[in-house]
Amino acid sequence: DTDVANGMLSLRKSNLMEILRNQNALDPSKVSNMFKDFFTKDELEQFLQYCNSQGNDVINPSVFFMLNKKPNINDPRLQESFLVPDTGSFVRDRPIGEFMIDNTTLACLSMDETMKSIIGGDATGFNPFVLACSQIALLKQMNLGFRSLVTTGETWMHIHIRRMCDMKQVILLAHMQKVGPNLTKARCQDVSEEKKWILDLPANFL
Repeated sequence: DTDVANGMLSLRKSNLMEILRNQNALDPSKVSNMFKDFFTKDELEQFLQYCNSQGNDVINPSVFFMLNKKPNINDPRLQESFLVPDTGSFVRDRPIGEFMIDNTTLACLSMDETMKSIIGGDATGFNPFVLACSQIALLKQMNLGFRSLVTTGETWMHIHIRRMCDMKQVILLAHMQKVGPNLTKARCQDVSEEKKWILDLPANFL
């Protein structure tokens, strides 16, 4: 029912704004501040509506509670050095795919055939929450990555997702580059072999 769905979305937005009002604005490391720093009110509404349309309830009080707690420093999947490394380099003679991202909804606008092969399908129209292995890690990654894109125009990321064809977990190394006011180009390579030790970790926080 459309009215029910709209009502639920409105409630989620109200919950989010209440959370933001209650956050300590002096702590820029808190992920909740990302939504104030990098989204206008209209952009935030677009983002939430898009997530809702794909069945992803990415914003709720329990998520913010977990995000603003200090992460387990022994879990490399939540460390900044893994999520957004200072630099990176692609493995020689291994395929590199490319896709374009809408900076407001984070939806994939297009991807080349190499990228489709790497993730086992065409993710055009999806935002990253659809395939992400961890909502918590992805939100932390958004926060760190947005700041880097704003300050330098580019960022490296390790993207931990499930392949579309078989739901197998893989890790991609991605170089993100802002190429327009609302457009980012991403180049990705499967580095699961190099990061197998991370893939072998127990899924105790996912």
